[in-house]
Amino acid sequence: MTPTFKQVYDELAEEHRELTVLVKRVAALHSTIGLVPLLEELHTSLIKHFSREQFPGGLYECMGAYGSRHHDELKILVRDHCTILSAVRGLLERARIADQQDQ
Repeated sequence: MTPTFKQVYDELAEEHRELTVLVKRVAALHSTIGLVPLLEELHTSLIKHFSREQFPGGLYECMGAYGSRHHDELKILVRDHCTILSAVRGLLERARIADQQDQ
């Protein structure tokens, strides 16, 4: 059974709050100490979150059930997700390199 739009929206809203907390924790760091694990957690959490939005049973499926009027918005969201994941992955890789150089 496909979840309702409200159910999916409520679950994703909670994930958005959790992701916001992670981003604030990263932003609060004043050095690279502890940055790699936080960025790893953020990257993994984003992958899971975006999957829940985009894959069957997720937000996009619920929105798609209402017709094609959402297709353009969904394309933009998918592109934004790719941009965000790429940026976080890049930060993570740079943090790993800095961490290795500090050791």
